[in-house]
Amino acid sequence: LDIVSRTPFDSECALWLENSTHIMVSGSWDATVKVWSASVASGETVAINREPLAELFDADSSIVCVSAKTIPNGGIVIAAGCQDGSFCVWNVHNDGMQVQIHSEPARKGSGPCSVVKWVSESGRLHLFIAFSTGKLVSYVLIDGVVRRESAVSVGVAVSDLVFVDGGLLVGCADGGLRLVPL
Repeated sequence: LDIVSRTPFDSECALWLENSTHIMVSGSWDATVKVWSASVASGETVAINREPLAELFDADSSIVCVSAKTIPNGGIVIAAGCQDGSFCVWNVHNDGMQVQIHSEPARKGSGPCSVVKWVSESGRLHLFIAFSTGKLVSYVLIDGVVRRESAVSVGVAVSDLVFVDGGLLVGCADGGLRLVPL
């Protein structure tokens, strides 16, 4: 699951329902990604609309990780990593139109995706894909096109990652943390 908060700029957007405060993205074993309207109120009240805003069917195998990020005047960009090591990227526009902007097949030796994460840095949107083999690949989204930037191996399966001060702090399956400078 991933969740995106509503901003003041989203008020004129058809993608956001009138009372929604968040958009939630879920991935499933059946290779689908669904986009949901959610309302979070004070306390512990959460309401999720029963009908998804969008259903994305382009993945090659079970979805194991998702990441979503709003983009100015462009809706929401969503990445989904799959069990077979492939991944897809979509732009769900403000009007609800869905466009697949990138699909990458599984690469030999990469293993399953373990983490996908969008990071906004210096006005650019970066996508990091981590694999169970320890491989970490970075991409950049420029003018609606996803381009590969670089790849590195941390030597052990990646469990999670977070962007910190110009680098990635990578949590690994062996319990260790690695800092990968960008």
